[in-house]
Amino acid sequence: MSGMMHITGPEEGEPVRPGVAMTDLAAGLYAHGAVMAALLQRHRTGTGSHIDCNLLSAQVSCLSHIAANYLNCGWEARRWGTAHESIVPYQAFTTKDGHVVVAAGNDKQFVKVCQHTVQVLRNTLSYTDDAIKSLLASKVVAQNVAS
Repeated sequence: MSGMMHITGPEEGEPVRPGVAMTDLAAGLYAHGAVMAALLQRHRTGTGSHIDCNLLSAQVSCLSHIAANYLNCGWEARRWGTAHESIVPYQAFTTKDGHVVVAAGNDKQFVKVCQHTVQVLRNTLSYTDDAIKSLLASKVVAQNVAS
């Protein structure tokens, strides 16, 4: 009902339940904050409070801008697999021995990710400086031609 499963899972696949009890955890944290605020109010004013904390509201709040986009504008979100809809890179990549998530939340972090990646590639015998430049150039050209 909240939309969490609608946006979770493989890009072209079926919806997937999050790996942790996200809704329960969020509702518990909201309830904790509400209880603390009610205790503070009782201490200051001598008056008690009614607390209303439910799972649906807690889950919708976790959807942040995705829920706001739908509720305010009718924009329906989609599944992005491990990627993020507006932050690149921010996704899981397959490695020879598992997976790694690479994320760069701003331009400065992106430059550092690129510098580190180029250094790792440079230290790999199968890549030379020219091979790295060629790989990066072909990717940039392919993306710009496709756009």
